[in-house]
Amino acid sequence: MSVTWHTDLDYKMIISIMDLYHSDPTRHYELADKILHNMYETKATFNVEDSRIRGYCLYYKLCDEPTIDIYGSIDINEHLMPLISDLGLREFSITIPEHIVHRYLGDIRRNLNVVSEKILDKMVSTRLPEIDVGGYEVVKLEERDIREFIWIKRLSGVDCEESEALRQLNEYLYLGIYRDGKLVSIGAAYVRLPEIWAIGGLYTHPDYRNLGLGTILSAELTKRAWWSGAKAVLKVEEDNLPALKIFTKTGYKVVERERHIKIRG
Repeated sequence: MSVTWHTDLDYKMIISIMDLYHSDPTRHYELADKILHNMYETKATFNVEDSRIRGYCLYYKLCDEPTIDIYGSIDINEHLMPLISDLGLREFSITIPEHIVHRYLGDIRRNLNVVSEKILDKMVSTRLPEIDVGGYEVVKLEERDIREFIWIKRLSGVDCEESEALRQLNEYLYLGIYRDGKLVSIGAAYVRLPEIWAIGGLYTHPDYRNLGLGTILSAELTKRAWWSGAKAVLKVEEDNLPALKIFTKTGYKVVERERHIKIRG
């Protein structure tokens, strides 16, 4: 049975979603976060059999990028393609756990214009990081930082309008580092659940790289997750060896790999 987010999502279905999340928080944190915090701005289709969720396609924005997560057993024509059509998506990404990507990749390539593919390592923190800030001041970004925030977002390649920038600063926990009077490095916890925080959106101005600023921000975000009683999760390209080395050094381990497929209509 196909269940859609808005038309068929009753109380029992919400309970089923939260049960699925608690069975594996590191895999289903995006789904739980959207249920709890952005239900009316989120779309998804579910494959439900005998009152159990067998699979789903979940749409959301991952650090500005429209993304659809595929989990479990779904039908491309019944679950994925209607969701894409309903959303009117032209350029977006699909992420699929690597161990099931073989089920869907052929159909995705036949039905959609795939422009690139890469493998991401999902990493989870195993301990509190022991990274010193080294004299840098890490600040929580707020509305007063919006101009600098928009500037560095655009420098990173994201055309962020003021309304969207304000939404992100209010919704996510963004930390930043200022140097020479300007914001030069940023990072965010874009999911904050009792069990899991998800970290992303790390970017450092090209003139201030190789100073360890990204490491400091990721460590500070990880510390705040641990202090809240949660574990931190992040994703990094599997061939980004410097980043993998840093995150491993700060207590992260790879728990899963995902295929990240870029689509352009």
